[in-house]
Amino acid sequence: MNPKLEFCGSFLEITDFVYDKRAAEAGWEDDCSFGITVQSGRFSGSVNCSGSLRAVQAFIAELEALTDFRRSEVTWQEVWNGSTVTFSGDGCGHITVSGVLAEDRTDSAHSLKFRFLTDQTVYPQFIRAMKSL
Repeated sequence: MNPKLEFCGSFLEITDFVYDKRAAEAGWEDDCSFGITVQSGRFSGSVNCSGSLRAVQAFIAELEALTDFRRSEVTWQEVWNGSTVTFSGDGCGHITVSGVLAEDRTDSAHSLKFRFLTDQTVYPQFIRAMKSL
């Protein structure tokens, strides 16, 4: 099952996660790849991402800290295409998901700037699914 964070019709979903053990053993920084799909209101977009499994695991731990009120903000920054996803908590259980999905870092690339509201009740299932990647 793909990790999917959904609230009031908007969502963020992690798709097609692949961990390349040989790349990790060779010391490559990008040992996993995955897609991020966002539906924000009537707008949607998808982007391919890469990163290290270590960075993904650290992001999951930071997301848990956010939902436990030990952090106020967590950001995933994709190295190659410049996409970002930020989770910002208000300290009362409301978490805004915002960012930019970008095709690449050039000014002529297609991109989706998004922002939608969630609350902490939808995060336990999302985090469990992220941990199972």
